[in-house]
Amino acid sequence: MKRFSASNTIHSEIAAAVSIELGIRGPWQMLSSGCSSGLDALGMAWMALRAGLTQRALVLAVDLPLLPELIAAFQETHLLSTNGVNDPLSALTTGLHLGEAGVAVTLEISDAGLAEMTHYAANSDAYDSLMIPEDGAPLAELLSSFSRPALICPHATGTLNHAQSEMQALRTTFAEVPPLLLLKPFTGHTLGACGLLDIALIASALPNLPGNTLGLTGVGAGPVHLKSGDEILKIASGMGGHNAAVTLRV
Repeated sequence: MKRFSASNTIHSEIAAAVSIELGIRGPWQMLSSGCSSGLDALGMAWMALRAGLTQRALVLAVDLPLLPELIAAFQETHLLSTNGVNDPLSALTTGLHLGEAGVAVTLEISDAGLAEMTHYAANSDAYDSLMIPEDGAPLAELLSSFSRPALICPHATGTLNHAQSEMQALRTTFAEVPPLLLLKPFTGHTLGACGLLDIALIASALPNLPGNTLGLTGVGAGPVHLKSGDEILKIASGMGGHNAAVTLRV
């Protein structure tokens, strides 16, 4: 409809539509930081609660990239898998397996809930629009502000460059890398939605997680059993070199 032609051209239309539909009169923000968007939105909502700006926040993340034009753009930048191997840390991995997702999470100041969010931090590589520094130094610097978790859900895009860089960052940060949980082999890479999607999947399953799919490189298989007080570190890295991470406590 022509009535919505102008508003439909701006990214904030999604947040505005949710506010109107649900009658939410608090402030809303729209973030676009690539694959880090969902975690950044969660982190900023968490900071708003800690600052006393609100008692409850609705965090949304959505990405619907399965369009011919967008797929072609990813192919031209050589980011999509060329061999079908969906094993993000394997030496045979050649790129992303795109997926689509929409996810919503509520944060509130309460003793009840699926999990407690304990920390958020973000930084940038300032390196390249597509590639990540092989030494993983910027991500390692970011992770140095986090205590050692019981479990890590890495970004693990599926590109070889990212697999090498992220694992190097983890080895630099932690003398012994904690167990890893890879979720993109289940969901595909849902780009801006992926960080929040992983958080929602993990929080809804705590304290007993189903674990990794069989046969993945560099990770164990089978269920993961966490105990009260354990923390899970979730990492996301966006195109352009923006990193975000959060921790959840069981």
